[in-house]
Amino acid sequence: MADVAVDMPNLEVGTLKSFNPAKFGFVQTSADAEALFLPQECPLAHGIAVGETVQFFTAESPKGLRAFGVRRPCLLGTLKSFNPSKFGFLTTEDGDEAIFYPQDVVAGHSFEPGDIVEYDLAERPRGKAAKNIAKFGAVARSPAPNSTAQFPGGATGPMATPPTLPGRSGAPFMHSMGGVQPGKQRGKVKSFNPIKGWGFISMANGEEAMVHTKNIVDGHVLAVDDVVDFVVEDTPKGRRATNVTSVATGGGGGGGGGGGGGGGGGFCTSH
Repeated sequence: MADVAVDMPNLEVGTLKSFNPAKFGFVQTSADAEALFLPQECPLAHGIAVGETVQFFTAESPKGLRAFGVRRPCLLGTLKSFNPSKFGFLTTEDGDEAIFYPQDVVAGHSFEPGDIVEYDLAERPRGKAAKNIAKFGAVARSPAPNSTAQFPGGATGPMATPPTLPGRSGAPFMHSMGGVQPGKQRGKVKSFNPIKGWGFISMANGEEAMVHTKNIVDGHVLAVDDVVDFVVEDTPKGRRATNVTSVATGGGGGGGGGGGGGGGGGFCTSH
């Protein structure tokens, strides 16, 4: 964006090497280096599959290279206006305007007119619209006052409190992690979008049930391949999973279908 003067952070394009949403992940840079990132600093990393192309910006830390803002490749724009109780507009690289709404803003980010923002294009009936909007170069951490996670090398940092899970990934999920509570059944998360708050669970009979954040009773943020127990309800709009509790996490792979925002058609690079 030639008409915008901005002190650009060290933006990189690389690949997602590993990711455990309850702990941390690693990206591989174009220089074949590894950089660690934390889930609460990179909410749009949820739902990206290992091996996918990602963008991020990096900074050196006492424990090595760190990555921030990990997400699928997106677009850059300039914030024109924003009313947090109504809607806002940004100016695209083509000079067009795109509308967005408060729910389209990545949690923790705030803006002033003229800020450079990252975004994805959204599909809406009228005109251009934006989603997954974050202030370029800013790190917004999710609230995590009550627990810490151990990093490789011994460093610690704030983490969202995960549930205590009795099992680990790798065992046949239907039988090896203890009995299912009466009235519930066991399944595996097929997809989940933490930004939108919903996804799907694969049941033992091969069918699927939709799950929403409001029906997750232990507060766990679901990820692909997590094992969960739940109650199935038949509704006019299909099967719904309620009273959802986690049994075991799915491991390091990020996962696919319920991804946090699709690519916007280009890389966030300066012009």
